[in-house]
Amino acid sequence: MAKKTKDDEKPERVKIADDRDEQLGLIFKQAEKDYGKGAVQFAIDHGHENMPRVTTGILPLDVSLGGGLPIGRCSMFYGPKSSSKTTCFLRALGRAQRMCSNCWTAAFPIWKVDVGGLKPKCECGQYRKVNAAWLDVEGVWDATWSRKFLDVERIVFSSPETGEQTCDIADSLLRSGAVDIIVIDSVAFMTAVAEIERSSTEQTMGTQARLLGTMFRKLVSGTNAVNQRDGRRPTVWFTNQIRNKIGVMFGNPETVPGGYAQGFATSTETRMSPSKYNEDKETKITVSVDMKFRNEKNKTGVAKMEGEYKMVLHDTEVKKVGDVLDEDYAMKMGAQCGLVEFGRGRAATVWQGQEFDGRSLLERHWMINRDEYETFKLKLLNHVRTVTIEHEAQL
Repeated sequence: MAKKTKDDEKPERVKIADDRDEQLGLIFKQAEKDYGKGAVQFAIDHGHENMPRVTTGILPLDVSLGGGLPIGRCSMFYGPKSSSKTTCFLRALGRAQRMCSNCWTAAFPIWKVDVGGLKPKCECGQYRKVNAAWLDVEGVWDATWSRKFLDVERIVFSSPETGEQTCDIADSLLRSGAVDIIVIDSVAFMTAVAEIERSSTEQTMGTQARLLGTMFRKLVSGTNAVNQRDGRRPTVWFTNQIRNKIGVMFGNPETVPGGYAQGFATSTETRMSPSKYNEDKETKITVSVDMKFRNEKNKTGVAKMEGEYKMVLHDTEVKKVGDVLDEDYAMKMGAQCGLVEFGRGRAATVWQGQEFDGRSLLERHWMINRDEYETFKLKLLNHVRTVTIEHEAQL
């Protein structure tokens, strides 16, 4: 008689019915009746497995964020003056306008501001335009500069007087469901009514922090309400500035105004700062600036990633003011992904079967053929998103 193995000794697994499943079903139905469809559900039915994103058009920044700014979340850019915080959101908003708010895929060539006469083509086939609102708290909106990046005629605009007014307008726009993206520029200048009515000599400790705490609690609540009602989550972007703490002898004295609530409400938090201004040796004109960034928080990708990019400040033959020089970064990343090949010789570069005698020639080719270059950057970002999803699955 054959000996029994350990596998034979294992008892057969018997499926036991659990009457709690029926109780969960009743709870789901009652919650749907009381609070709306999807108020209580299984996590797999939540519908946020693949995080949609909007690119900023700055390849190093998009890569560090995991493919772009996440849709349905709060994101913050902060830093010192002239660190391109507002410009980054203008870029991202312009590209969001070229997407479908149903599937969040490109419906138009997202590198063109004017899409007049073009028919939308998105993955879902049910194109729904992206509505965006810009709350200009600082009062520095420049329509001429904004037209370089987005369609100004499609922007819902407001310049609130008080912090409470900013909070109420943002909350009403968000809960209406008519706006997909809300930009607040910036929360550092949101002034409470109590601070305005009092004399400048009177102390108002913690007034702005309490105001922003209330605002972000309302925005998070409104986002969840719209998600339960319409099945989609609105997106909130805002800028902030930096201040220095008083009496700090050791460590970093830097802080952001408005209290801690904003840090907990955000999914991505990026610090921007100008690094170096570059001058033309002959004309002595400042032609570009090196911008540094660091993701202090990133709940939708790898945190603490940092990088640098170059922004043009003077028109050239192939670049205009506000454009970004990221072709060299794209080439190196393309080589890592197998989309660009360094061919025969040390300087030769192969792109789509075409060989360029040196990397600089390929960079210039991309500068001239913007459509081709933007398509290439989208391929790179799709690769980054795939890597980010795999990373999140391992966590």
